[in-house]
Amino acid sequence: MRGIVLLLVTALLIGGSFAFFAGQDKGYVLVSIWGHTFETSFWFAALVSLLALSTFYFVIRLFNTLVAAPKSLKFWQKERVRKRALFNAMEGLVEFTQGNWTQTEKLLKGSLKDSKHRIIHYLVMARAAQEQGKQDESDSLLATALTECPKHELAIYLTQAQIQLDRGMYEQALATLVRAREMAPTHRYLLKLQSMAYLRLKDWVHLKNLLPELKKRKALSEKELATLERKITKSFLTDKMQALGESTDKEEAYKELLKFWKSLPYSMQSDSRMVIQYISFLRQVDQDAQAERVIRHFLYEEWVDKLVYLYGVIKGDDVARQLLEAERWLQDRPHSAVLMLTLGRLCLANQLWGKAREYFEISLRLDKNAEIYGEMCRLLGHLGEYEKSNEYFTQAVSMMTDGLPDLPMPKPRSGVGEFEFDPEL
Repeated sequence: MRGIVLLLVTALLIGGSFAFFAGQDKGYVLVSIWGHTFETSFWFAALVSLLALSTFYFVIRLFNTLVAAPKSLKFWQKERVRKRALFNAMEGLVEFTQGNWTQTEKLLKGSLKDSKHRIIHYLVMARAAQEQGKQDESDSLLATALTECPKHELAIYLTQAQIQLDRGMYEQALATLVRAREMAPTHRYLLKLQSMAYLRLKDWVHLKNLLPELKKRKALSEKELATLERKITKSFLTDKMQALGESTDKEEAYKELLKFWKSLPYSMQSDSRMVIQYISFLRQVDQDAQAERVIRHFLYEEWVDKLVYLYGVIKGDDVARQLLEAERWLQDRPHSAVLMLTLGRLCLANQLWGKAREYFEISLRLDKNAEIYGEMCRLLGHLGEYEKSNEYFTQAVSMMTDGLPDLPMPKPRSGVGEFEFDPEL
């Protein structure tokens, strides 16, 4: 609208200026051509010349437009098809993210021949076909992509490896990734897929060798790296214990285990889950005293209920000192049910029956569970308090069975009384 107004204003100014100068001095123009003479005013001649030039210009423009019309129409049609293909491709990608595999294939396949980015179509359609269980079609699409788009070989191999991992073809996926890594040895996502393949194959040796590169390239998050490193270490620790378990010399087996444990990085030695695993292995080679020291030192740095629990079932070199050590923890953990259970068991180890009973009762007030009821049942049975022992036994059984339905029961046989705990059992 502003352009039209500006054009009108400009035309009025030019027209007004022309009329003004024509009124001041009409001028004189004489034209002689082919024996004919034309005489007119200067301003009329100027106006006729201007109209003639404008007409000639517009005729030339019209001619050029008509000549170029077929080519322009063809370009317009081609551009229209390209834009429609691009729109369908975008819609196909949206459907893919929403998990609509059939619609994805339909949209991408329909716009494939008119797309300038065919590689995207092939890769996404291959994934969509895989999700629908069309494995042959998926493989065919990737093979076609490799033939038609060789410069995108890495992307094709990564997609193929992902699909092979989804199918459980771990060895084939690994072979694909090894081939791809020759092209991009530091590619982060490639390294991540390779670690997944090794993990599913439980190839701990190669996974351990790959770990430094995973850290260097930040192919995994810190949490994922920690989890992976823990799995690798646990596997090696388990294998080590299995090998040592075949040895009849438990002292020598313990030395080998200790040497291996000390060779681990600090991050693994300070991981509670690895320490719990290590404690289990120490007990297998009759090293409860060493296990007690490991737990005690670890609990100085970090409180872990499972290790506190184990402290109550391990017999160290000095059970009296072990009890004193655990009682020091009461200052910081006065409401810990697991600590009370551990203290009760350590009291039993020191033959402090009354004190053990007190700790068990406190533990029950904090956390009613079958194991504590079982300890109370056993202790009271040996103390001769059979009626209370039976009550705790009933509670323990009830909790272990999640409660039995209330159903009719046969009457006790003559001469048979209630269950009594036999301290000799």
